[in-house]
Amino acid sequence: MKRAPIGAVVLLAAGLGAAWAQSDTGQPAETPQQSVTFPGSVFSPSNPPVAALDENAMGAGSESRSVLRLAAHFGETLESTLDGTQSSGDIHSVTRGLGSVELQKIWKRYETDLDYVGGGAVYTNRGRTDAQIHVFNVGEKIHWRRSQLVVHDSFSYLPEGSFGHGSFGGAAGEGLGGGGALHFGSLGIAPRITDESAAEFTQTLTPRSAFTVGASYGMVHFTGGTQNDNGAPSGDTSPLLDSHQVAAQAGYSHQLNHEDQIGVQYAFEDLHFPRTGASNFTVHLIHGLYTHRISDRLNITVAAGPQFTLIDNPLFKGLNLNRTTISGRASLHYIFRLTEVTLSYHHYITTGSGFVAGADTDGVRLTAARPLSRLWEVVGDLGYSHNTRVQPVAFLTPRTFQSGYLGMALRRHITQDISGFFRYQFTTLTFDDSTCTLTGASCGGISHRNTATLGLDWNFRPIRLD
Repeated sequence: MKRAPIGAVVLLAAGLGAAWAQSDTGQPAETPQQSVTFPGSVFSPSNPPVAALDENAMGAGSESRSVLRLAAHFGETLESTLDGTQSSGDIHSVTRGLGSVELQKIWKRYETDLDYVGGGAVYTNRGRTDAQIHVFNVGEKIHWRRSQLVVHDSFSYLPEGSFGHGSFGGAAGEGLGGGGALHFGSLGIAPRITDESAAEFTQTLTPRSAFTVGASYGMVHFTGGTQNDNGAPSGDTSPLLDSHQVAAQAGYSHQLNHEDQIGVQYAFEDLHFPRTGASNFTVHLIHGLYTHRISDRLNITVAAGPQFTLIDNPLFKGLNLNRTTISGRASLHYIFRLTEVTLSYHHYITTGSGFVAGADTDGVRLTAARPLSRLWEVVGDLGYSHNTRVQPVAFLTPRTFQSGYLGMALRRHITQDISGFFRYQFTTLTFDDSTCTLTGASCGGISHRNTATLGLDWNFRPIRLD
């Protein structure tokens, strides 16, 4: 059965919400608000229900007013890549020019957020001279007295993508994540289209309890086969694996006291891979959730529970491949006097980043940001993921792969509108022995990449739309 275009439905809902806001008030509110808090409820943008689709589902825009922002970004990157097909590093440069537009429009009960980053990249390595870059996000929030509807969609077209954003910015990058958790590694230059859509409805039941229900859709489409980092085809006769991911969930949240919140959540997920012979998965999970929050300075969230995976592999009809495992996540966000630190861990089934048709993924990420003075600031970012194939047969794919990165960025404000930055990032991607046929390379360590970027950000003065 053909799936409905969920991304288009969410975009339509966002557009209708904006139109409804205009027809409902006729004029923008004279005193716009930042995401309305439910009257008499403990839940707010800074304290969303723990069972929400994501931790920022009730979050507000960047400001409490309607505003338009424009910016330009320029960067020159030197890359040094060493993989299993090369005896020495291949050094080349990448020149990027990007423009960004951010719009936030707030009415009395509605909020519309749009942002776009687009431009191009010119590569000096052989076989790859230029590439387009596009990232577009749209979101709509609609508030009623005791309920809220949030819809958003994120679309991207990038020439490559990896856990930690690869060379597209790394620490303190321009928001070019390219699908977020849909990618935990990238081998060479592999252009891709990604789309993530979600909708969530929250209803407060009492001042201390809330019910949430939501649905999401994600897709990854690789527009070409894999390439080595020198731009030449890798010898792989098959492209990377496209994937489609549909999910729905429902949850209940209850505030125990001023600082502690508990919840329970059920989620259904369907992972589909168009490639012939690939396994498709249906996942059911039940999570117990707990969060401890002290104002905006400290937030600890833990979720865990059983995960039931139903595997449909056309090569093994009649065999019981189903299994029961544990999935979960944990996050810590803490703001010291000058330093902001975020640590997160996830253990769950992912789409496999194009390398495998579904993977058990353990991913951890740590970010820290600190101003050094009035003009200088530094950001650090590191992450690691271990991925194990879920499907029972290889058919020219690895059994396991690991990816990791370490990056930092130093930014200096030159004027009120212009800032310069330097970024460095090291990334590594390794496969197990079953990858030899896939890459034509020596097994084990496959790719190590160093990137150093020097650039400028020009942020124009915000334009108020009130």
